[in-house]
Amino acid sequence: MEIKELRDKTAALKVEKQSFLNDTFFWVQLAREAVEQLPDTKFEFEVPKAGNTGKMRTVARNDGKKLKKRIVSRDIYNSAFVSVVAAVEDYLSKIMTWILLCDNERIKCTISGVHFSKEVTIIDLIDQDRDTIIGNIIRQRVEKLFYASPQRQLEYFDKALDLQVDDDIWGEWIEIKARRDLWVHNAGIVNQIYLDKVGEYKLCDLGEEALIDDRYFSNCVAILKTMIGRLNKDIRENYKEE
Repeated sequence: MEIKELRDKTAALKVEKQSFLNDTFFWVQLAREAVEQLPDTKFEFEVPKAGNTGKMRTVARNDGKKLKKRIVSRDIYNSAFVSVVAAVEDYLSKIMTWILLCDNERIKCTISGVHFSKEVTIIDLIDQDRDTIIGNIIRQRVEKLFYASPQRQLEYFDKALDLQVDDDIWGEWIEIKARRDLWVHNAGIVNQIYLDKVGEYKLCDLGEEALIDDRYFSNCVAILKTMIGRLNKDIRENYKEE
């Protein structure tokens, strides 16, 4: 990958992801407003029927007010939150891949605590061209990093990719990811895994529900947009067109 292509692709990706974050924030507001307009009394709606693909059945909810409250204050935010975190993880994965493709020398950089495979087999050398082998190595690097601790990831960004992320921004990103994991794996209840991940950036105590409310979600979107913007700025400064 040439420098111009790297700059063009990362700039376009920045716009795409920040627009996605903006759009998600917008549809959350629209969805909340739409649900709030539903009646507080009993109402019916259709859902997919179990065991019959393409078939629908009607279900009823007798306490419309209770359901609306849960959807508006919790369910909408949780769904959107998981979505925006996944979008930013995709952003990080892509810029890491593209930088390594553009500057293969950076592949040589390793960090302690993360096992990067250094072996290329004879079969690889015979059956695959150089670009394919390098692409496979980069993919393995990125996959390993996403399973590494946040501290190791930040170290790799600094040493291998020459991308500096403010400690507080990265700390907030760590907390955001850890909170996402709570909702995916532990019904939102803070466990020791969360506390171990976030360290000094913890916002909830053991056993508490890590709520995603309007204020938290708004701050989350702002933080993620900021992180993307600063990383893109670093890339443009590090890779100037001649």
